[in-house]
Amino acid sequence: MNLSFAIIILLCIFIFLAVAALSLNDRLIMVITRISGLYALIMGIFLYSMIYSVLAPDPVSGLMHTLLSVCWIFIGENGMDAAQEAAPLLPLFRNGFGFSLLWSAHLCGIFTTLSAAVNIIGKKLLISMRNYLALSKDLVVIYGVNSDSTLFAQELSLKVNCSIIFVDEKPDADSLPTIYNFGGVVRTDRSAGYPNRGFIRYLGLRPGNRKFTLYCMDADTERNIQYARQMKILLEECKIPPNMTGLILFGRKDTRTEELQVSENNYGYGMVSVYTSSLLASRVLIKAFPPCDTLRFDETGMALDNFDAMIIGFGNLGQHVLKSLVMNGQFVGSRFHAAVFDPEIDAVSGTIRQECPGLFRYYDIDLLPFDGRSSEFYRYLEEHLDSVKYIVVSTGSVIRNTGISEDLNMYLQRRGRNIPVIQCDYNGIFYNSSDNKNLQLQSIYSPDILYSHRIDNLAMTLNHIYCNNPDHTAFEDWVACDSFSRASSRAAADFFPAILRCAGLSEDEAAHDQWITDPVLLDHLGHTEHMRWCAFHLVYGFDTMPDEILEERAAAYREETARTGNSRIKPARDLDRYLHACIVPWEELDTLSERVTALTGRTVYYKQNDINSIMTIPAAIKADREGA
Repeated sequence: MNLSFAIIILLCIFIFLAVAALSLNDRLIMVITRISGLYALIMGIFLYSMIYSVLAPDPVSGLMHTLLSVCWIFIGENGMDAAQEAAPLLPLFRNGFGFSLLWSAHLCGIFTTLSAAVNIIGKKLLISMRNYLALSKDLVVIYGVNSDSTLFAQELSLKVNCSIIFVDEKPDADSLPTIYNFGGVVRTDRSAGYPNRGFIRYLGLRPGNRKFTLYCMDADTERNIQYARQMKILLEECKIPPNMTGLILFGRKDTRTEELQVSENNYGYGMVSVYTSSLLASRVLIKAFPPCDTLRFDETGMALDNFDAMIIGFGNLGQHVLKSLVMNGQFVGSRFHAAVFDPEIDAVSGTIRQECPGLFRYYDIDLLPFDGRSSEFYRYLEEHLDSVKYIVVSTGSVIRNTGISEDLNMYLQRRGRNIPVIQCDYNGIFYNSSDNKNLQLQSIYSPDILYSHRIDNLAMTLNHIYCNNPDHTAFEDWVACDSFSRASSRAAADFFPAILRCAGLSEDEAAHDQWITDPVLLDHLGHTEHMRWCAFHLVYGFDTMPDEILEERAAAYREETARTGNSRIKPARDLDRYLHACIVPWEELDTLSERVTALTGRTVYYKQNDINSIMTIPAAIKADREGA
């Protein structure tokens, strides 16, 4: 009885382990199952045909016995008695080797049958196993099952140690096999689609037990916003600390983040990033091809080349490309120039002109009403062939992008010019390899972009160093920031690689205190940082503050300070009217500093603020690495 009980226990353990293995990776198990079944079939036919060739009275009877015995392999029966009877007549079985092969065939047959049974009748058990395993790591919940979210999750599963759960009441059926292959879980029930406390309990979220990131990636942006709002309410009810949460939201251009982001007076997600496909594509473009990589710099951080770019297509995507190039293409010693080509340029440029009134006044940007295949375009390119560093094709049509890019590459190759021609669309960034033989693709749904904890942590650390408040943690300073200041910190952190390139240093060197001591280099880097800062504000619609408004705000600052002993008014910045007094050339900052100091009675030194930002880079990198 005890022996029978032990056998049952061992059998249950074997089945449990087999099911657990089957729950991890469908594709791997499918391959193993096929190999196992083929091995059992071939080995069974080979061994049993040998056995019954000496035991059967005639060939037909031997054939029938062989076929029946091979079938028994897959249902747990065995023909060991026949093998023992035939062993004295078969050399393969005399030393026991044949018996080992026969047992291995039977074990592979049993595994094949068990695998088939689990896949046919055990799907609920597989899902339960996956659900249980998903509770042991940091959690990623993705709202929306489609080809884009599946591609992102598949890459994320290879790079980040996390559990991934999808939510969608009507998932894309073609995406489900891929999700199951990398061990993802899919919830299609209403309690997940319209989350309640039961869903939070299912996720295993408790105060402080693990990080939680929500990705709202449904094609319907309004549903994404509604789901993020509902989940925020539940997280607050369950007292989940905001610093353990994050939100990546695919929303509308006008999506307001204040209601979703944690603040001093509002519960919300600790980290919030809102993307449109155009914004995401432009970010991938800059990450794959930073403008600084097209320029040379001397030992003082001075650029030795001008940055001259061409953009073909000026729809929503082309406008985001221009903004990204402006924000990331400003360097001391370099003149920024962009030529934009679109046959409908007047019809499509109204929005960006209205939203960014200072952009076209401060920067040398030509808007030209020509197609990227026109003779006017090629005439312009011929005249500027020696200066152009960067060409982006973003017409909004993959077919049109490809045709224009192929023609451009052939033209440049004939003239011996190695200028990158980058196709940018809503699927990703396409570009030719350096030898012009292979087309490369960088998807916009890359974890390097969408898994934004690194850039947010760097931005948060940078902001904490800037605040210089020893009584606050980095997260507390982050909570106290308005949403625009958070975006500004992220943009500064995004530009770190360009600053390092100007300085001729690697990130490792910066993290190990090999930082700048040369005052000329430091001044040039501070100047570059100011240029980037101005570009960021102009792209976000800011303009230079008129003198009368600066004086008006300085008076309000003095009055509040006299009345309360302190003031939260920043005289040089007006977020309501999108004005900032510091949007002036580097050479004018000293005069502005003296003026604001005289108006407010508080000493400011704006140039030093930019230089201080450069000096925070090593500490920010080290703190970010320690917290990673």
